Amino acid sequence: MRSGVSYPETLILRELARFKRGVIETEHDRADIANFQAVTTSPAAPSSSDVLRFFTASVLGNLVGTLVGGFLAFQLAHWQERKRAREEYARLLSAVRYELSELHSICEQAIDAASRNSVTSYEVEAPALTLLVSGAALQAYAPHGLTVVLRSLAAFVGTANTVLNHFRLLVALNQPVRSNRIDLLRRHLERLRSGIANAETLIDRELARFKRGVIETEQDRADIANFQAVTTSPGAPSSSDPPRGSQAS
Repeated sequence: MRSGVSYPETLILRELARFKRGVIETEHDRADIANFQAVTTSPAAPSSSDVLRFFTASVLGNLVGTLVGGFLAFQLAHWQERKRAREEYARLLSAVRYELSELHSICEQAIDAASRNSVTSYEVEAPALTLLVSGAALQAYAPHGLTVVLRSLAAFVGTANTVLNHFRLLVALNQPVRSNRIDLLRRHLERLRSGIANAETLIDRELARFKRGVIETEQDRADIANFQAVTTSPGAPSSSDPPRGSQAS
């Protein structure tokens, strides 16, 4: 800002003098203005380029902060979703483990009953296993070996169930059941039983990664042994025995 007055300012001052008005500038006022100009035009005062750089830095800082916050929020949501999917996979795998344990027992009983042509009351199904192998979680989280074993086991279940249904149909139609068909059914059930025993070991190892699995105590084993002893005693009814209260025709 330059000192002195310009030509328009001179005219304005002359006109204001007619009305006895105008700018009354004392020596003290001029000194204050000079000091202000000296301070505001010192090297420490920010220039227009400094202001522009500060504004640009502020905008970029806010933009980077927004982008980083959005990225972290996305990563957190993705991590939570992945954690939920892994927990669902572990939960379903645990359900499959218990289901296969029951199916293993059914296979043992059905193999024993096959020699008496009395397996029509057994059901060889594994809905939890079917659900697991048909979903994407098994492929995403399970080891390759476990994936192959469970898919193969699901196929064994389907085959054994098909043969059992055929056997059941022959009995319902009062058709003679040849010994070779009984042997075929027994072989499928034995293959399924062996596959289940192998798969249970792999599932237990996988569940250990998620700190889950079948927790079997000595009391549990004693309870199971007592139940098997009672249900397989000579006085226990077999699957071919008629229900109580019914009369043989």
